[in-house]
Amino acid sequence: PLYIASYKGHSTIAEMLVSANADVNISTYVGRYTPLYIASEEGYSTIVEILLNANADVNIASVYYGRTPLYMASSKGHSTIVEMLVNANADVNIAIKETGYTSLFQASRFGHSTIVEMLLNANADVNVATKAGRTPLYIASRWGHSTIVEMLLNANADMNADEY
Repeated sequence: PLYIASYKGHSTIAEMLVSANADVNISTYVGRYTPLYIASEEGYSTIVEILLNANADVNIASVYYGRTPLYMASSKGHSTIVEMLVNANADVNIAIKETGYTSLFQASRFGHSTIVEMLLNANADVNVATKAGRTPLYIASRWGHSTIVEMLLNANADMNADEY
């Protein structure tokens, strides 16, 4: 019930379930998606706050791809949730198993400059490369995100890390 309430954005029900001692780290049978994961992906900051206040584990990753709540919020551009997760000590450098993508890579890819700034301030590795050898600077350059390119360069991104 807590997962589906979190997925559908029913914060009152999520609060009721948490108050009744629902397991905030319960995961779906398929994929191991937690309530925090889905609320972070869907952008439900009120539910994220409820779950964090109940000590939900911010670093539980999905089984299939290893995506974390921070990765999903960073990918989707949910800056308020990213801030909440970073403040709750989410690991900003967890990489996806198959690709090596990080939260910083995804925020750089999709042009979420506010999130890039938050992640850099939280000591995200600016030069971490994907399994294909691509860095956040590469992907921001690829998609024309000049503000993010400037931010990454100011954070000492290696300009020669991933040339063809």
